[in-house]
Formats: sequence, C-alpha cells, structure tokens
Amino acid sequence: MTYTGDILLQETNGEIDALWENGQPVMTDGFETAVLLAVFGDRNTWQNALADSDEEKYVSRFTEVIRNANVSEKTKKDGTEALKVALAFLVSSRAASKVTVTGKILSVYAVGWYVEIVRPDGTANSRYEVNWQRGEEAAVLREVA
Repeated sequence: MTYTGDILLQETNGEIDALWENGQPVMTDGFETAVLLAVFGDRNTWQNALADSDEEKYVSRFTEVIRNANVSEKTKKDGTEALKVALAFLVSSRAASKVTVTGKILSVYAVGWYVEIVRPDGTANSRYEVNWQRGEEAAVLREVA
C-alpha cells in the first residue's frame, strides 16, 4: 500500500466516498480523485473558499448541463465544453500536458463523454468515461483501460 499521492475517492450511486484498507485510506498517483471532484464539484462548495487561487477552484458546470436535459447534440456539445473547462486546471497546473474530451450520443436515452489525460512526460495516459442517462441528475464516472 502506498501513502503518497491523493486519497482515492469512489462514486457509488451519486455518493462520493473514500476507500479504506486495513484502517488506512487507499491512495492513488493517478487522476481519479482530481477528475471526480473537478467534474462533480459544486461551484459553491466550501473547498472553493479555501482555495489560494482561482486556478484551484472548482468551476464545473457539468451537473447544470445534464440537470433536466434531453439527449441531444446540444447536451453533448454543452457537456463536452463543461468537462473541458472543469479539467483545464490539470494542464494549467502542469499535472497533465493535454486533456481531450469527446462526446457521443449512446442511445435515445444516454450521452457519453470520453476523457483522455496525458501526463507531462507523455506516459501512462488516463482515460475516463462519463455516462449520463436521461432523467438522471447524476452521471457515472469510471476509469477505462
């Protein structure tokens, strides 16, 4: 078990929880926690009051985009832009060299977005899917191989 990096957070049924193993939080050296908080973090969250700079603040509009939305090209496009803005801090803070977001209408009921994050050294790219189904107020984020 590693004790360096970030605490690994996991989203389950709209709830975000830390994972624990033998009484210690599971840690990660990846982007899982940063992506989860950046995409689903509320602009009015208490963490923004503690941020030293605007770059550190959560600015995601993603949940606003999907709330009461319909499956459409507009929702796909607006979601893509919201995710790009929410994750831009990874590049400006030099945690990543590039973040790419693409969207796809999966069915008449769902839209999916694909996020690829390239590390500054170009190795160990991280990939995530954000899938949303019409009528749901939350989306599901998962890392993909």
